[in-house]
Amino acid sequence: MIDPESAPFTGFPDRAVAAVIPAAFFTELIPIIDTDAELTVTLHLLWRTARGTAPPYVPVRLLLEDRTLMAGLRLRHPDGVRALIDGLSRATRRGTVIATRTIVEGREEDVVAPNTARGRRALHEVPAVAARFLENPPPPAEDAPGVEEEILALYERNIGLLQPILVEELRQAAAEFPAEWIREAFAEAMAYNRRNWRYVKRILERWAANGRYADTSPGKRTRKDPDSSTRGWTQTYRPGERLPDL
Repeated sequence: MIDPESAPFTGFPDRAVAAVIPAAFFTELIPIIDTDAELTVTLHLLWRTARGTAPPYVPVRLLLEDRTLMAGLRLRHPDGVRALIDGLSRATRRGTVIATRTIVEGREEDVVAPNTARGRRALHEVPAVAARFLENPPPPAEDAPGVEEEILALYERNIGLLQPILVEELRQAAAEFPAEWIREAFAEAMAYNRRNWRYVKRILERWAANGRYADTSPGKRTRKDPDSSTRGWTQTYRPGERLPDL
């Protein structure tokens, strides 16, 4: 458990990444949200989906795997998983968070989004596959390495010595994108000898906007739009072909 007295906050850095929080959160929701779990998960979702390049919704599985979020919940609740589910359930009943169950990368998952215009559009477009949200929440991956630690290690292993100025940006990417995407984006960049973070970041942003590359056969990969059920297009390429410059 985190000791709040052990590491005093030293202040926000000059170049900290900012997140836009709707004004209505402070004027309408702060006075009525009555549990810290609901407040925590609502703020986390608003922050996690705030940037235009971030996915507009988040699988609950990724929230359970977020070590920072879960550590904050466990600071005040013995059962962090129950606190997360309770906070999400309260937020969905209040209407600040919307949720559904859909198919994410080939498997059925509960996904949540802030009740913003972007979140509503995103969940309206995904096909729902079950009526009840969080009927069987996924178990947390307690022993899995944190995404934040992994992206820092990937940078140093593939690009070089980590510069302090990049740490905050890498942490933001770890919060925005699934760990599997981050690993594959680094691998993609290294395959084309693009050993710089800017190239890796552009791959992630492109996947968030247009869909992630997925193998469809031993000799071919397909980039599929995540909304292909409504837009219906794919773009194919063969391994070894040169990707366009990002």
